[in-house]
Amino acid sequence: MLLFAIAFSGVSMVISIVIYGKDLSTTFQIGDPNSHAAMRIIQTGSHLGLFLVPALFYAYLTSSSIHNYYQINKKPDIQQLIMALFLLILSLPFIGILYEWNMKMVLPDFLKSVENWMIESEKNAKEVTEALLSTDRFGTFFFNLFTFAILPAIGEELVFRGFLMKAFAKKIRNIHLNIFLVSLLFSALHLQFFGFLPRLFLGILLGYLYFWSKNLWIPIFIHFLNNGLTVTVYYLFNAQLIHSNPDTIGSNTPYYIYLINLLAIVGIVFWFTKKQSSRALFTD
Repeated sequence: MLLFAIAFSGVSMVISIVIYGKDLSTTFQIGDPNSHAAMRIIQTGSHLGLFLVPALFYAYLTSSSIHNYYQINKKPDIQQLIMALFLLILSLPFIGILYEWNMKMVLPDFLKSVENWMIESEKNAKEVTEALLSTDRFGTFFFNLFTFAILPAIGEELVFRGFLMKAFAKKIRNIHLNIFLVSLLFSALHLQFFGFLPRLFLGILLGYLYFWSKNLWIPIFIHFLNNGLTVTVYYLFNAQLIHSNPDTIGSNTPYYIYLINLLAIVGIVFWFTKKQSSRALFTD
């Protein structure tokens, strides 16, 4: 992962300089279309190099079939796909409230400098992300969908659910502990402290969907929808097709909605456990 990340990031940096004349190793100019386009190329290269390519290459080296290694050789069950979609939708208010709680967390006084650094890093990351996603051009929206939804969904699920859960299973027999530890890594490796809790929750959700369905396409699909929803809402807002600011959507949710959603989530979890296949999750 490290080697491919360095290689692909370097290549994408060179491509961005050749096309746009932008070296973003030292600065990113918000409001400059060429700077935004160059950053999108670098983000694409980073996703490819850090997750997708090493995951595929590792399976190619160690297994007779990439499809069998990651268990992506079977079509997902349509019923499970639909129920997983409902589970994501019902979970969105909880992801939102976890983000609010996460934003209110403070570190002890002796770590104040670290907290200030994390706040500043989070602020800069948010500004860059909003600059890249804020577009009213359909072509740019499609590129954003590819870079921030399709690539992460496939690459990150291959690495975290497809590879790490399988690797951890050799030492950790408890599937619940396996899912939790992989989700911790999933959230931590994004290096966003104030998004740690909601991303941990999402990782746990994706892990259980993989465990219940025995099909990696299910968490890939849900991961794509989660990321793609954000990309799409930003596009629709900037194209003036909706009038709600993306940052305010889902805020001020009535408390009874949380209760209704929680009861529905319990029902769907019960359905998944009953529908769960008896075959082994991990195969050689």
